[in-house]
Amino acid sequence: MRKGGRGVVEEIKALLEKEAAIVVWGAREVRRCRGSWGEAPLLPWFGRPFYIHMNGIDFIEWCTEEVPPLPRKVRYVIFVFPMGTGVGSSSMQLTGQFDLYLNGEYVLSFHVTKESKLWRRGECALYYMVKGLMVAPPGMSFRLDDHIREECMASSGLGALKVPAGMVRRGENVLRVSSRRAATVGRRVLGRSVTAVPSKRWFRVEFSYPKRYIANEHDLREVLEVLSKGRERPEVAGYCVFFGDIHSHSGESKGPACGAGTIDENYTYARDVAALDFFSLTDHDWQILDYEDWEVRLKKADEYYEKGVFVTLPGFEWTSRRYGHRNVYYRDTANCPLIRSLNGSIELRPTRLWEELRQRGIKAITVPHHTNVSPFPVDWSFHDPEYERLVEVYSSWGNSEYYGAPLSWPPHRVEGCSVQDGLARGYKLGIIASSDSHDGHPGNAHGIRGVVGSGLVAVLASELSRDAVFNALYERRCYATTGARILLEFSVEGQLMGSEITVTRETSPRHVKIYVEGTHSLSHVEVIRDNDVIYRRRITGKRAVVEFTDREPLTNTSYYYVRVTQEDYEMAWSSPIWVSVE
Repeated sequence: MRKGGRGVVEEIKALLEKEAAIVVWGAREVRRCRGSWGEAPLLPWFGRPFYIHMNGIDFIEWCTEEVPPLPRKVRYVIFVFPMGTGVGSSSMQLTGQFDLYLNGEYVLSFHVTKESKLWRRGECALYYMVKGLMVAPPGMSFRLDDHIREECMASSGLGALKVPAGMVRRGENVLRVSSRRAATVGRRVLGRSVTAVPSKRWFRVEFSYPKRYIANEHDLREVLEVLSKGRERPEVAGYCVFFGDIHSHSGESKGPACGAGTIDENYTYARDVAALDFFSLTDHDWQILDYEDWEVRLKKADEYYEKGVFVTLPGFEWTSRRYGHRNVYYRDTANCPLIRSLNGSIELRPTRLWEELRQRGIKAITVPHHTNVSPFPVDWSFHDPEYERLVEVYSSWGNSEYYGAPLSWPPHRVEGCSVQDGLARGYKLGIIASSDSHDGHPGNAHGIRGVVGSGLVAVLASELSRDAVFNALYERRCYATTGARILLEFSVEGQLMGSEITVTRETSPRHVKIYVEGTHSLSHVEVIRDNDVIYRRRITGKRAVVEFTDREPLTNTSYYYVRVTQEDYEMAWSSPIWVSVE
């Protein structure tokens, strides 16, 4: 590895000592590959990249460098190797997962990603540090090499697999001989692709020489810091930021279904593969045939809920073709009825939903989604401010912010039904995004394009619990992203997103402050007031602090929100802040 400063080397030694770990180069040579290989990148002395695609058949098996005899104090081994992921096409490709094995033992699963990410399972962890990213404009493609000739997104970087030292031994041979014997034959890592339908999405490992071109001490320090600290929770204004997907559908039902995967498979994918902080399975009301079917879903929500680790919110989709689709979320499973959108063949109005919730004294949140998507747009003439606290701006259906918005690809859009149309009616709606996954891959669902994600909601909460997440959503202390875990802080006069504030006069200046930290280079930040862009700033780099003062006189209650766009086309939207005159 390329040498760094003495301080960096000392930090690495301290981290390894703290973790009681050693680092082993994890890409010595390929053993077996049921996949493909591309041309050598850049220079002829670099090794070839080997690819496997997410088709349920491909796999690659390779050998790491030799592991030395392990002293008793060593608790973990960290295998470091060059890796990459991509979509493999400019057209829609189904998502899924890659399963990672060490010496025939299953370790964990991961997925294609354009941003650095950490996956955990028990004591094992995989950190993928993305160092390079190539992204084509939506609908366009580029040639990556002689194997990947049509690509819209390709990431490359460093993989670091941390496993307990005991796993490094190879079955009976290891038990019988010792790590010294095992070290002479190396360690094998097996990645096997898993998906219901063949996909061109890919995983790549390279066998490159010299290693100093792949990883340096600064890279290694970052890898060790992440593996040591685990998944850190960024903070905004004294709150932790948690990311979730609260719109998904399973394929499990006594009758017809509109999704994929069992209930268990959706929960485990959300928690273990998508690595979400919180999740809600929102099967359609018509898919849940009776109370027993509903009770199964409530019990599963409780079964997977683990405070501080993984929050589950009970919910369902109230599915009306005439009035629009709305998800219903409850704080807990104690008092959460399933309320139908149909009475026989009669479409019930949303007012019936809210009336029943109110009569039962239940605190719930209803969220309209894909609001301007044909053939089921939302009817904005119906609204209840007590329950309708949020709106979903983005999902695998694309962007519903306004008619003609970017990333609002087909299906056809309906004018007058966008998120901005609802806000213009005076509705005080916080903004979220979630996948609306029907493929069994919540948090990582396939969309119309593969260049951006399927939608996530971020909450600013005091802790990772049902109460805290629900309260953050209800209080509109949340924001939306297309899938990138962008950090966003937005305030007007010191009050956070979702707030309602007053000023003394129509001419009172309003101080706007924004902090944004992207997952990749930012493109621009915009401030929208009453659906008009009043401020736009081009950004260079991944982080920005934006401040300005709006001196335009207020005529009535105005709302402000922020739109962020990255160079890789990922986006984020804050919830609005409403400003009125005393």
